[in-house]
Amino acid sequence: MVLTLAGDQVATITGFPGPALSRCLNNRALSERYQPVEALRRGQATLHELFGMLASVPRDLARLVKDARHGRMRVELDLKRLDSFVEQLDRTIDRVTVAVMTASLVIGSSIVMTVQGGPSLLGMPLFTVLGLGGYVVAFCNSVWIIFGIWRSGK
Repeated sequence: MVLTLAGDQVATITGFPGPALSRCLNNRALSERYQPVEALRRGQATLHELFGMLASVPRDLARLVKDARHGRMRVELDLKRLDSFVEQLDRTIDRVTVAVMTASLVIGSSIVMTVQGGPSLLGMPLFTVLGLGGYVVAFCNSVWIIFGIWRSGK
């Protein structure tokens, strides 16, 4: 039999029936634990505890209602964690809003750039200039979102 401690071999005992002894002890412990008499005793104790708790429910409810009627009931709420959650949710919603606007700018700019003809500005079609302007704004929004996420560390 090999004795180990935290994964390191501590000692080796020769001629000791380790596996057979542990099987014997496990079998004895299991048979003692699951004897019908022992299981019945544990079940009765659990039922006694359950019925005792159920019997005290009406008394507890009556005391609760009495305290509420006399104005002796207090409710304390700790909203510190809720405030941080709301702030984080607000930042997330802002980022999603800018991301949706950026996606719509990209799609709109793509549609505008496919229009042939139309007025021209400095020799270039006006719709092409507007489409390129939309792409530039979408790029700036994307950089702004990425920088905001990087700066917040999340």
